[in-house]
Amino acid sequence: DIPQGAHVPPHQHGEQWGCVLDGELELTVGGKTRTYRKGDSYHIPAGAVHEARFPTRCRVIDLFADVDRYRAKG
Repeated sequence: DIPQGAHVPPHQHGEQWGCVLDGELELTVGGKTRTYRKGDSYHIPAGAVHEARFPTRCRVIDLFADVDRYRAKG
């Protein structure tokens, strides 16, 4: 759940896949920007520099190839 106006600055890591559940995000991958909306899915190749902007509140599900990308909660 990402608030309207949020920005994830340019970074890179292993492969990533995602699906927009609600709202809108502007994803820039390798210098190309595309807008994703509810029902859209995206792929970020391993090592690709990318960033995201959220013109609206947005809910996404992201999957990462890196097994240690985030620590388990709980």
